[in-house]
This record gives sequence, C-alpha cells and structure tokens, in this order.
Amino acid sequence: MIKFWKLLLILFILIGNVSIVTKAATNEITVTTNKKEYLPSESVSIKGLVKQDGKVLSNVDVTFRLEYSGMILQVDQTKSTSTGYSFLLGLTNDAKLGEYKVIVQGLGIKNEVPFKVSKSISGGTTTTSSPVPQVKNKSYTYKNPLVIKNEPMILYTSLLKDLNTTYNYNKVKKAITAKKNKTTLVLTINNTSSKLDGKMKKMTVAPVIKNGKVYIPATFVSKSFGAKGVWDKKKKIYKLSVPVK
Repeated sequence: MIKFWKLLLILFILIGNVSIVTKAATNEITVTTNKKEYLPSESVSIKGLVKQDGKVLSNVDVTFRLEYSGMILQVDQTKSTSTGYSFLLGLTNDAKLGEYKVIVQGLGIKNEVPFKVSKSISGGTTTTSSPVPQVKNKSYTYKNPLVIKNEPMILYTSLLKDLNTTYNYNKVKKAITAKKNKTTLVLTINNTSSKLDGKMKKMTVAPVIKNGKVYIPATFVSKSFGAKGVWDKKKKIYKLSVPVK
C-alpha cells in the first residue's frame, strides 16, 4: 500500500514538471504592384493579402505609405477583405522620375515593394500599343473638419462639388445621392450602410447632421469616386487629390 502511494507521488511530480508549449500564430502581409516600371500619368495598382497561419484574414486595418528618396509622399488606410486589400495610386504628369517604395503594415508587421517611374520603358521608347490617358490631379485642402472616430467629416456640398459629382439631398428620406460618370453613391443620415453602384457597402462612420448642416465621411466618399485623401491628424488637415482628365 505504501509503494502505491509512493508511485502516485512520483507520477504527480513528473506531471507537475511538464510545461505546455503553445505555438505562436504566424502573421504575414503580402504586397505587389501590377508592374515594376511606370510612365508619368499611369496608375499603380497595389494589392496584397493579410494572413494568419496561412489563412486569409478580413477586416484588418492595412496602412499604405508611399516613399520617394526617404520622403513620405502619401499615406492611406483601408480594411482587408476575404479577397485581400487594394490601393490605386494615380501618378501625375510631373511625377518625379526614379525609385519609389510602397510600404504596407497590418497585424503589427510590415512589407514593401519597389517600383520605378521613367520617361520611357523597354528600349528607351515612349511608344505604347495604346495611348496613355493624360491624367492630372486637382488638389483641395480642408482645415479643421468635424472629426468622428478619427474620421474627417466634411460638408456634403463642399466635398461632392470638389469631387465633380452631381448630387441631391432628400430631406424627407435624409438620403444623399451622388453621381459621377458610371458611379452612383447613396448615403443615409445616421446609417453606416451605404449603396455603391447598387451594392451595400459598410462605412466606419455614418453621415450626420450637426447644427443644421450635413457632414459625410471624407475618406470613404473620396475613395468611392476614385479620388485620394490624406488625413493629417496632428495638423487636422484633410488633403484631397481628384483625378482630372
């Protein structure tokens, strides 16, 4: 009987010394551009995936940063989906020539991809199979906008006018409809659900009425119409760049 209890005691000690090892999750963020070299005025398509243990994650904040010679030229943010994330960068006719770098960050990790802007591509000729559309960007600056949940909110009349849209506000339905080319966006006051070209899109912040004026989320609306916006939290300035052909 004593031997039995001794065996139990030894077994208990051995089990107590066993440590359980858990494997840390492996996070990964990928980034690619549709080409390695571009002409001024071309668009750079940036895409990638956010993964954890090989599984693609959605609803992850992804920050995009464009650098040239160590200078930060543009900062943007989006959320990943089950098919990844994407940014569209429109180069201007006077874009500086040379090496650029795209840096993305998500889940606390970074990745980067370089690309080059040149006067000519492939053998020193600017001739391409089809004409390159000349796209210029018109810039606007909004100082000290209304801020909700770190999202700059701008008067709907100002933003939609600068985006070159035709728009209408239905006071009864409290709905804003904006159109530009083939794009139609419908926003509703105090509702984070919007309708972009007939498809439901979720926003982080809903349009609001404050002091009798209608404000809309600048980042989401700008992106919906192909424009680029940069929000400087410290200076409280929202800079908008609208492509103009």
